[in-house]
Amino acid sequence: MKEKLKFKLDAIPARFGGGYKAKMCARTTIGALDIIGNAAKALNLSPRMLALHFKAVMDAILEEAATSGRICRVGDYFTIEPHVRGRFDGIDDTFDPSRGHEVALTVKAGRKLKAPKTDLVPENECRPCVAKIGNVLSVDAGPAAKCNQLVFGYDLSIVGWNLVLLDGDAATWNVRLGGETLTGTFKVLANDTGRLLLKWPEAIPPSAIGRKLEFALASRGGDPAAVRRTVKATWPIT
Repeated sequence: MKEKLKFKLDAIPARFGGGYKAKMCARTTIGALDIIGNAAKALNLSPRMLALHFKAVMDAILEEAATSGRICRVGDYFTIEPHVRGRFDGIDDTFDPSRGHEVALTVKAGRKLKAPKTDLVPENECRPCVAKIGNVLSVDAGPAAKCNQLVFGYDLSIVGWNLVLLDGDAATWNVRLGGETLTGTFKVLANDTGRLLLKWPEAIPPSAIGRKLEFALASRGGDPAAVRRTVKATWPIT
């Protein structure tokens, strides 16, 4: 029984246009012997022999491209094009492998490498990915900076998972000072899937040193239709 073709969607940050990008889910890999089995029977050859011939042809194509500099075309399937990689210092500079120069090969798909028409419909395996908070560190706080402690007045760098903020999401804070609770919303300086860089709130007074800041991320977990989730963490202010 063949495996079902599945994909999932990853959120694209708003600064890159927003929306979602599809990514194929992890699947098992099969080798040449399994792939060419039926073809080998039709040609009255053993799969192993046909695989050896295929490997020999591919090795010859790669060797030709790398040593002659020619663009090698394999029918309408693909072409292999050699090019020189590395940085040169002048118009008359020479090729020097010790400086990172190398001959690299680029494989370009031809028209026959397009997926054949099929009635197969890939399945979307996306499920709401709840944001997770890992560690926090005060930025540029020097020796005073310690993991999962906040240095008063310094911006916060939070690392974790699924931290991209979508429209309507928010990073908030609250600090309890005696019988009063101060609250607010962080200004986001930078944001991607694994990191949140937040501006230290000016509304927090020096008397908060020795207290704790409660951080909350109101997130829909990468799913605009999902019910908002609130993920929290608490860190001491030093």
